[in-house]
Amino acid sequence: MAKTYNIIPSRGNFFQRASLLLKGVKVFFPSTLLLIFFSICLILLPQGSDLLTKTSENQHWYPGILVLTGLFFWSYVIWYTGRIIAYFQKGMYQQMPGMMFHYPRISGFYVYTMFIIAFLGKPGLITAPYLNSLSIFILLLLSGAYYWLLNTSIKKVSVLFIRRCGFARFTRIYHWLFVVNIGLIIGFGLIRHSSYTIILAAFLMQALFLFLVANRKRVNEISAPLRARDASRFILTKIFGSAQQRIPRYEDLTFIVLNLFAAIAVIVFVMSVFWMDFSIGFGTLGVILLAFSFYTGLFNLLRVLSWVYKVNLIFFMVLLLFIGSLVNETHKVYLRKEPATDYDQRIIFRTYAINWLAQHEAALMNDSVAVVPMIFVHSDGGASRSGYWVASVLGRLDSLSQGYFSDHLFVLSGASGGSLGNTTFYALLKKSIEQGRQYNLTQQARSFLKTDFLTFTISRMLGSEISNYILPVTDDRARTLERSLETGMSEQDSLYGYFARGFSSFNNVKVNDRLLPILCINTTRMQDGKPGIISNVRMDSTIYGNRVDVLSLLPRGRELNISSAVIMGARFPYLSPAGRIDEEWVQADKKELRKHYFVDGGYFDNSGAGVVHEMIMELQKLLETDLYIKNRYAGALQKIRFTVVHVYNTQKSTENFKKTQPIINDLAAPLITLAGSYSSQTSVNDSRLKIFIENLYTNDSLLQSYGLKNNYHELNLYREDPQAASEAYTMNWVISEATLNRMDQRLNENQAVTELARVLNLWKEKSQ
Repeated sequence: MAKTYNIIPSRGNFFQRASLLLKGVKVFFPSTLLLIFFSICLILLPQGSDLLTKTSENQHWYPGILVLTGLFFWSYVIWYTGRIIAYFQKGMYQQMPGMMFHYPRISGFYVYTMFIIAFLGKPGLITAPYLNSLSIFILLLLSGAYYWLLNTSIKKVSVLFIRRCGFARFTRIYHWLFVVNIGLIIGFGLIRHSSYTIILAAFLMQALFLFLVANRKRVNEISAPLRARDASRFILTKIFGSAQQRIPRYEDLTFIVLNLFAAIAVIVFVMSVFWMDFSIGFGTLGVILLAFSFYTGLFNLLRVLSWVYKVNLIFFMVLLLFIGSLVNETHKVYLRKEPATDYDQRIIFRTYAINWLAQHEAALMNDSVAVVPMIFVHSDGGASRSGYWVASVLGRLDSLSQGYFSDHLFVLSGASGGSLGNTTFYALLKKSIEQGRQYNLTQQARSFLKTDFLTFTISRMLGSEISNYILPVTDDRARTLERSLETGMSEQDSLYGYFARGFSSFNNVKVNDRLLPILCINTTRMQDGKPGIISNVRMDSTIYGNRVDVLSLLPRGRELNISSAVIMGARFPYLSPAGRIDEEWVQADKKELRKHYFVDGGYFDNSGAGVVHEMIMELQKLLETDLYIKNRYAGALQKIRFTVVHVYNTQKSTENFKKTQPIINDLAAPLITLAGSYSSQTSVNDSRLKIFIENLYTNDSLLQSYGLKNNYHELNLYREDPQAASEAYTMNWVISEATLNRMDQRLNENQAVTELARVLNLWKEKSQ
């Protein structure tokens, strides 16, 4: 056999060697791509660091064990399936034996390296501030040098030990070290709360991985029981018997043992796909590790079988999935049968406005009351970060004003996570009014929104979602996210099961003689980019322009869950794809089924500012021209002040005009422009509304007497001062307790929230 010491080919000039290296990487490209993707997500993205923190915080006893098991499993799968592929690349093996021999080992070795680097960057560790692009690059180089030194040392020490102590003792040590590896997984997995112990565990497992891999040939070839070797050879001959290049006999037992472990890992992965409680307890990181292990093994096995049977199985698999997607619709919005449901019976906007005025008639007619605020809230998207911040802010404002804030709310508008926060506050407010009890809305909202909404969704996305193209027997990942909103939290949570109710339960806007606000969930129709709205008030197209009233598309007797309504405005690919709603369109005695697909509301308006702006303009028109309103309230309407509250959770971006490479300009200018317009559209809507309110109350002496320059209030999670530029709050559907605690602290210190509460209390005192 050719020497396998040198990874870089020794023949040819520089360009020929480089070309051979690229060909070698191409052989193992799928596995390498998954490893790179995993590294980017875990090391470079803030969501990755937060997932590591969340893993340490998990209250169950087993997540650490499962994460280390996933790490162990993936390293061995990426190595061994790479070895099998190398055996079937006989020509490549002859050209560059070193690379074909070492590349699978290095891949498995670097699974641990990337995991360790990711943990070194975890917030709170002394190493975190020093982890940047340069330090990561240096660590990767050092890891390569460490691999070479460790591999060489293991080889020399193993040979020396066998000569001095005998092969039998070496074999016993080899088998005991495998048991030690399992013990490390269990022992360190149970004490996962310390990041340093997890790093130490990965470091030790990495060394054991290389020792076990480097010595498995001599151990399996001699020490394996004859019956086990014969059985494994029989199985492999049945599978790979027609191959021109046979797998060496010493690999037989390794193949069988690893597949036994693979079977156990697949069972655990399947459990996480179909069992919500187990999946959430497992944690996102463990699910991803097992999923990547599974797909690494599956894809490489398909490649090997394609070579064995001379059939491109991967092509036909993709073709089957494509044909299945033509037949099956896997992303329909979940609608359940509810004969009494009719969304055409929702209250109209004018009626709601009259009811709001009637509820505040006493204050309007009281000469001692100077201001009657009509409060409009619009909330930016941002998954659980936005939902948690929005609901916390609204709850705190209501608590500090002793209910005055919610009593004067007119509308809650938002998109994506902003809609989740708005809806959570709305549900808790409605529940407290129905039960006649005073709840701490902020605390209740936090308890609900700290739930892990991501893990079960990721499990389904990486699990049964692909097979749904062929046989759609499970919920898609969007519906799984909805189910997480419904029952993913503790059964003791006040909103457990609440989001499984129909959205029509919000149609009755008056509860115990108390008027609830309008709720607007913004979405976007995928086919034409037209904005859509889901609301408990019927939207008049003459007022709201070309917005699609989504609920008007539903046939009578079909109910949309609250969770489905919220996620309709938060369907941001690729985690939750566009949802389809079928509309029965009748025109000129012809019946047609129109298929609407809806995605995240942030594509058009990520804060819901557009709807708020249109509402205020319509209210101005009503207050000035509606005869009933004018006759009933007359001059008292002058007390009304449109109070707009913008709750957002992103750092204010700075303009960045750098050179774009000509080739990027030629190839990707449209994509870059579209990506930029995504946020610009929202900024334009926000600015338009802000300027409108500022112009409306520029010289308002009454507001100025309360210390207000205008009546547009911005409540941001991020601070404005330059020193806060480094603070980060991860945007994800699961957030660590550490990040949530920082958000709680930020809320308590937020001067804008305190100032608005001060003004509300002043207005409240005048109305009593």
